[in-house]
Amino acid sequence: MSICISVKVGEGLVLGADSVVVISHPDGRVLNTYGYAQKLSRIGELPIGTLNWGISGIGARSIQSLVSEFERNLDDIIVNGEHHVEAIAEHLYAFLLERYNRQFEGSGSHRPLLGMQVAGYSSDAFFPDQFVFQIPHDTSIVRIRRNRPDGSPDFGADWYGQTDAIIRMYKAYDPNFPALMAGEANIDESAVRNILQRFEYPVIFDGMPLQDAIDFVLWLINLVIGRFRFVLGAPTCGGDVDVAVIRPDEFCWVRRKSWHA
Repeated sequence: MSICISVKVGEGLVLGADSVVVISHPDGRVLNTYGYAQKLSRIGELPIGTLNWGISGIGARSIQSLVSEFERNLDDIIVNGEHHVEAIAEHLYAFLLERYNRQFEGSGSHRPLLGMQVAGYSSDAFFPDQFVFQIPHDTSIVRIRRNRPDGSPDFGADWYGQTDAIIRMYKAYDPNFPALMAGEANIDESAVRNILQRFEYPVIFDGMPLQDAIDFVLWLINLVIGRFRFVLGAPTCGGDVDVAVIRPDEFCWVRRKSWHA
């Protein structure tokens, strides 16, 4: 279980994630939770990072461990000293998919979700690229935050994992509400969504300074952590919050948990 946030503004890209990993029984029961999972990673020494949600590992290997193994093959992806976020996302998707299929072969429709965002700056690019894939649902990587029709960049926030608290606060409704109204009150689901859109909090990302983007990421993550801390149920989000800022030639850890005794 996870909460992962990315915010794209004019000055750069901010990534953030919690640290709780859940050990579950096949019937869905939570057996244990650990509080030091690494869900935010850097790809080599590049201005590119990853966020992962869903399952915390494949077999006995954590996603962080697999990303570290993937980094050993970067020389095969970087051509003439130039790197491209799309190429790295495609190779990482193929790398994880092969290991995922090997691990969960024969699991039928009960295969768990592995989600990842790969985001950062390609060589000589001034604005970041962001790609998402969710195994086993996606057959390829998906670009998010494409440029607008006029060519200007699309700034904004994206969230993944256990996002119900964010949607309730930010969008002003429970994610299940439109379908519930359609099923029980016979009201068209799209009509309900159109009405509820009027209550969404407006946030202006164009011109938002980088520090405010960092604060925005922390605000949303802590909102979700608080929801799982106080509401009935297992605290499946929480622990330390990792945050990184990515700029064209820089990957900077703003907050990063460390081992201690």
